[in-house]
Amino acid sequence: MSWSNVLDYIEPRDFHAMAEACGGKGAVHYGHSMNWVRDMKGASWLDVKATLPGDAASEFLKTTLVKTRTKMLPELCMAMEWTQILVCPPVDNSMNLIDYALCMLHHKTWANHFFKASSIVDLDRQVARVTLFSRAEWDESNSTFYMKWSYDAEVKLKRHMSSDTRSGHPASK
Repeated sequence: MSWSNVLDYIEPRDFHAMAEACGGKGAVHYGHSMNWVRDMKGASWLDVKATLPGDAASEFLKTTLVKTRTKMLPELCMAMEWTQILVCPPVDNSMNLIDYALCMLHHKTWANHFFKASSIVDLDRQVARVTLFSRAEWDESNSTFYMKWSYDAEVKLKRHMSSDTRSGHPASK
């Protein structure tokens, strides 16, 4: 079942109750979240700017931007076997790049919170994908990430790209 980003508009416990009731035996669910950053402190440069004093915030944001440009994006390209021609250096403004880097650091924490409100017992077996897609001009937002799961404990989902190189599995380190 595809839920699009309905999960952004319903409390996790209520969403899981509805999705599990609709799914039935053997159902595999797909969904994505774009608005999770509103619930996750530190997933946006605005959070950093609001919590750190002027110079400390500026220094943190500069350091994060440099790491994103020089380390995170090239590593992502290498892991995905992409050419770096159109990605590195990124064609985007600094704040979007910083938001993307912060999202890469925090989205798995939100996913753990989301799945903790469900009846899913074995995340390693029942959640196959938590993927924050690469920063690309056609993305819906910097923060969109995609999930695939099943409430049926008999369904064993295969993980994509061994813990999703792009983001990792929510139960991973």
